Amino acid sequence: SSRLLGSSQLKTVDLENGLDDVDYTALSSEEIINVLLERNTDPVSERMMMILKGRIRQEVSDGVEKEKRDRSLVISGLAEWGMDKPLLQRQKYLDEQVADILDTLEVDCLPEVVYRMGKYSETRPGLVKVSKMSVLQPGKGLFLI
Repeated sequence: SSRLLGSSQLKTVDLENGLDDVDYTALSSEEIINVLLERNTDPVSERMMMILKGRIRQEVSDGVEKEKRDRSLVISGLAEWGMDKPLLQRQKYLDEQVADILDTLEVDCLPEVVYRMGKYSETRPGLVKVSKMSVLQPGKGLFLI
């Protein structure tokens, strides 16, 4: 039987004749597992590879989420302008408050996203999420934190 490998290596492969001409380093982990599953005849190995395939997906997803969390922070207690102000003025005020806090903490940081979480309340200001922060280091350029 033959099979078309994933987008990283579009090539028809004759599995009976082997995969000697395939650049395995160009295959994704999922593509390698799929080729192994097709060549495999042991049901125990097949179950283990299916578990491994699921774990790889989950570990990648967990890693992406951790990286997002590591570059984000939540601030509480920042004063909130009323809803009677225009949106752009409220956002500018919020950005300035966050910048003041980062300056006070001596963190030379450029957040990409700053927003309030939850619904507006006149009695309690919403939490502020600051995401995708990056640091400017003199002479070294932009670094993500």
